Amino acid sequence: QQIRPYIEQVVETREAVAYERQLVDAAGKPQWIEVDVLPNFDDEGALAGAFVRVTDITKHRLAERAVRESEERLAKFMDASVEGILFHRAGTVIDVNAPISELTGYARDEVIGRQTSEFLAPDHLPRAQQALATGAETAWESVALGKDGERIPVELITRSIMRNGEKLRLVI
Repeated sequence: QQIRPYIEQVVETREAVAYERQLVDAAGKPQWIEVDVLPNFDDEGALAGAFVRVTDITKHRLAERAVRESEERLAKFMDASVEGILFHRAGTVIDVNAPISELTGYARDEVIGRQTSEFLAPDHLPRAQQALATGAETAWESVALGKDGERIPVELITRSIMRNGEKLRLVI
């Protein structure tokens, strides 16, 4: 009953159909398969049958679930922190938490996609650029710039982390 609609679609359209199914394996654990149904034509072009290819994609789905759960945990930590947390990729801001906005006056969407250097006082850029260039995991006192131009004394802590298989910089 579950497969019939896909077979009927191949017969009607004479085109390949692909779908996923979630099953339960013999141990009661979830399993995912990807099914491709490919029409097979005889020499006169009549539909003679179909080839069915079944691929076990359980590892991929479990990896996706683990990444999603990790992202959710990270988001909870970021939301729970009273310290400002910023992630950047080679100096381009990709994520921030609410305390960053509270500290600087910038809304989250005003920060994402901009360079981290835009939010530091010019006289403090050389130290930040050095940390970025070397990938140093360090802490130092600096001065952030608020949206209104106010100089805000801060202590910056930088770390490199892997997130979704990508090396990012974390600034607290």
